[in-house]
Amino acid sequence: IDALIISPTRELAQQIYDVVNIFLKTEITTFKSALFVGGNSITKDINDFIENGANIVVGTAGRLEDLLTRQNMTTSFRTYFKNLVNSNFF
Repeated sequence: IDALIISPTRELAQQIYDVVNIFLKTEITTFKSALFVGGNSITKDINDFIENGANIVVGTAGRLEDLLTRQNMTTSFRTYFKNLVNSNFF
């Protein structure tokens, strides 16, 4: 993960994600993005992320917190976020 964009609402996160994808498709074709918001299957989101990866993650604060604090979360997924944010934070 190279960038993490945290949005206060699901609707705004979706709009940001859509705009990010416009730029990624036209300018930087090798970068990938991922969207993490409530209402989507958390298991599917995790599996898609681990399988495909993402350079830019867009999500709501609540869903990102859920992903980081979930007890059955895979270690590799949590490690991506810990590497992005200062490890002293966790």
